[in-house]
Amino acid sequence: MKENNNINQNEIEGNTSNIANVGEKITDKVVDKIKTSGESVGAAAGKAAAGAATKAILPYVIYIILGVVLAGAFVFVAPKIFTRRPLTIADTANVVDKIKKIGEFTTICYYEELAIMDKRIDTTGKSIWGGYNTTENEIVLIGKGRVRAGFDLKKVKENDIYVHGDTIDINLPKAELFDVIMNPSDFTTEYESGTWSHENTKTLKARAKQQLEQDALECGLLKRAETNGQKRLKSLFAVFGYNTINITIKE
Repeated sequence: MKENNNINQNEIEGNTSNIANVGEKITDKVVDKIKTSGESVGAAAGKAAAGAATKAILPYVIYIILGVVLAGAFVFVAPKIFTRRPLTIADTANVVDKIKKIGEFTTICYYEELAIMDKRIDTTGKSIWGGYNTTENEIVLIGKGRVRAGFDLKKVKENDIYVHGDTIDINLPKAELFDVIMNPSDFTTEYESGTWSHENTKTLKARAKQQLEQDALECGLLKRAETNGQKRLKSLFAVFGYNTINITIKE
């Protein structure tokens, strides 16, 4: 009985030792797997973190690239868009033809309301006292009229214009009066006595028209027409694309 007890005791101790060894091996494997898993998890986490960082930075990189591209495009394109490109006309004859088609280039108008008076004595026959009977005829008219002045561009010749690049030189004829306008309807009668026929008033209205023209010239209308005309022509040719417009008036 004692031997059996010893055997059993030895077997128990041996089995216990084997179980312990097996446990240690299992434990070691578990630890190794945990380490391996930890390393894998760490690597995966690192990859995940790197991927997230890349995704977060990518939009900014794209914006920067687009900004550089747009900036470069603006540098090359903007000068072409915002820089005024002058119109270059090589054939001066074409310019002359276009100017002549304008014809009478009105640059100023003069307006005036004036009074003109006439007095006439008619003989109506012999007086019983000797001599002749007479009647006095008097009339005062108020007339409104205007005078138009400017450049007659039909008189421009080819040698009066020189085009070079975006510059044009123009030598214009002197300004002139185009017309003096006083229509019959522009007159009203302020005062009238006696008899005045159509022929009488027609002569008087002609005098009024001459007076209007003289007044316009005396106020310096032609000089003002030249000054205004140069300004307007410079604005016109600037629209055509010329940057430098030199205008002179013929002597």
